[in-house]
Amino acid sequence: MGPAGDRHLIDAATIAIQEFGTGSTGSRLLSGHRELEKLEKAITNLEQTEECVVFSSGYLANLGAITTLVGKRDLILSDQYNHSSLNNGSILSGAKIVKYPHNNIEVIKQELQHKRKRYRRCLIITDGIFSMSGDLVF
Repeated sequence: MGPAGDRHLIDAATIAIQEFGTGSTGSRLLSGHRELEKLEKAITNLEQTEECVVFSSGYLANLGAITTLVGKRDLILSDQYNHSSLNNGSILSGAKIVKYPHNNIEVIKQELQHKRKRYRRCLIITDGIFSMSGDLVF
């Protein structure tokens, strides 16, 4: 039995639904931070970082992280089998995207040698575990 059947998680989720409802209630800009602000502060303290942002899904976390890190003057080297959230985050960033053959570090090295100097920043993006095949990175 995985986390979905864990009695403690079920009880905690039930309490959260009773207190907060089942929807996201819209963006934080319109609806406020609710309890997320407390969670983010707790994570910030635990990880000893300046700030933290909690996203409602991994998909949104990838979009937010990539578009924050790179922009139009930057280069992204992206595995051809990356999850769509990584691909869409890359597109939204406006960076130049170069897809490399799956798990091929030699091509990454070549691309870096040939293209890196032309861009302000370079971000290499890969899944850790590829969702369609189960392959591990490198």
